[in-house]
Formats: sequence, C-alpha cells, structure tokens
Amino acid sequence: MGLELLRDSIASHDHDKSELDRAVVEEVSVSCDTAVEVLNELLIFEKLESSTLMLKLKQYAPHAYIMEILKPFHAQVRYDRVN
Repeated sequence: MGLELLRDSIASHDHDKSELDRAVVEEVSVSCDTAVEVLNELLIFEKLESSTLMLKLKQYAPHAYIMEILKPFHAQVRYDRVN
C-alpha cells in the first residue's frame, strides 16, 4: 500500500522526480511482490509436507516467465547504463 502511494506521488509530481526514481520504486515493488510469493511458496511447502496440498495443472509460457524473473534487474541495468 505504501508503495502504491509513493508511485502515485511520483506520477503526480513528474518535474520533481527522475526516471531513475520511478525505476527504483518499480524495482522495490517487484521485489516486495517476489518476497510475498516466496512466503506463499513456503506455506505451500508446509501443506505439501502435511499432505494437504491439492495440485492443479497449469501451462506457462516460458518467455513470459523468464521476462518476469528479469524484471527486478531492469532498474539496475538502467542505472548502470548497461545495454
């Protein structure tokens, strides 16, 4: 919720914030989402150990999955000006 407010604040004050600030906020947001996913995975692991997990088959597009994994590094690449 705090990141959403910060993102909105940066968007409403474009002249005060640089593109790097926006990228850093986005990187932090993606990292927080990743942390929540890891915690959820740990809960799933606990269910797996206790044999209470119901598995569902789901197809994933590998390219989209890889792009999602690389998202947290985009801001760092822009910061370091790596092409």
